[in-house]
Amino acid sequence: MNAAPTSRPATLLPQQETQDMARRRLQKRGHLYKENGWWRLRWREDVIGENGHVKRARPTAVIGRCEGPGALTYRQAERAAWDQVLSKVNQTEITPQSLMKVKDFVERRFQPEHVLALKIGGREHYGVQLKHLVAELGEMSLRDVKREHVQRMCLGLLQKTYILGKDDEKRKKKARRIPYSIQAALHLKNATSAVFEHAKAAEMYTGENPARYVRLPEMRRKQKHSLTHDQVGMLLEALPSPAAEMAHVAVLTSLNVAEICGLEWKDVNLTNDWVVVDGEPIDPMSILVVRQWSTRKGGGAYHTLKAGSRRRKEPIDAELAAVLRSVASNSKFTRLEDPVFASSTGRPVDAHNIFNRTLKPIGAKLGMPWLGWHVFRHTYTSWVRQEAASPADQMAMLGHSDIRMTMHYGQQDLDRRRAIIEQMSAKLTSKRTIAATAAESVH
Repeated sequence: MNAAPTSRPATLLPQQETQDMARRRLQKRGHLYKENGWWRLRWREDVIGENGHVKRARPTAVIGRCEGPGALTYRQAERAAWDQVLSKVNQTEITPQSLMKVKDFVERRFQPEHVLALKIGGREHYGVQLKHLVAELGEMSLRDVKREHVQRMCLGLLQKTYILGKDDEKRKKKARRIPYSIQAALHLKNATSAVFEHAKAAEMYTGENPARYVRLPEMRRKQKHSLTHDQVGMLLEALPSPAAEMAHVAVLTSLNVAEICGLEWKDVNLTNDWVVVDGEPIDPMSILVVRQWSTRKGGGAYHTLKAGSRRRKEPIDAELAAVLRSVASNSKFTRLEDPVFASSTGRPVDAHNIFNRTLKPIGAKLGMPWLGWHVFRHTYTSWVRQEAASPADQMAMLGHSDIRMTMHYGQQDLDRRRAIIEQMSAKLTSKRTIAATAAESVH
């Protein structure tokens, strides 16, 4: 006769014992007891010490009455203890570091591990956003931040203002308060999302990213402008040097103003032969885009391009080559390492000064008050599309890695679309005529 199976093994295998211990730890029940007419709960949990390390603590909490009106039974007190305390404690047992305050995580982990790896523009951007984040949510622990907290923070930013123009005494007199835009609130939301994504990657936070479902008012984007050939012609005649030459380069090569200022003579091949510079071949009659110049606070400096796809070669025609030769003939700085558009000191020109003192005023006089450096890039894209360039060529010419970004550039051309419709209509009319002729022959 076979022996009856036992309901539970007398001993556990090492692996089973380990699993059982882990299961018991993540399913804390705590110790529920009565004291002075109240149910109280005592439990063990991990907390963050002053040095940032995890240590064990035995806190207590009042759950409810055990005597008198509204008294809870033991089972009711158990359920209340789970809802009020233990469910959160068990979640923390999985990621005890989630008890770290937001400001400490930003300072100790996010800035050294994420922000410092970015380019100067990215570091400055996060420097602004993290000030808002730490001011509003810094004292909260990571695990306690919810969607509603991020929502209130972003919407609250729209009710605040900042002072524009306060760097020096001269600008202080013209300083004025500007309300934060929806774009600024979106930047804050995205920065918050990045912080919590980094916390998840570091296994210091679990659950949904609290910034994911934050909603902001609809953003009203400014109208995108591009220039006609006639407008560009008038502008090039009206602009002085070097603004005219920079605009000419911008409208025929798609380079943004930082890339134009970052051009050095060694990057420009104005001959019909191949040249090799720093081990890289440059095609005849072309420009190699490899760096940009930034005039951010602290002085100007060369930087790598905005993205890897922005490293590209742009073809130039004979007229643009003649313009660049003219720039070289009138410049004192023509060594290979010198900037194409150099100031009197030999450094790249200050594009912001040229915009404020030259481009903007002349644009207003010509009926283009919205004129800016980026308008030339939109103009370039519109002209390229008029020439029926393929999407792949447009991406390459603009230095984009995603066609969706390319589609943001340029302006819709009603005349081009009208021509397409007329061609489609002509073909339809031709087919209907053939069909009508065939029908008459049948009858």
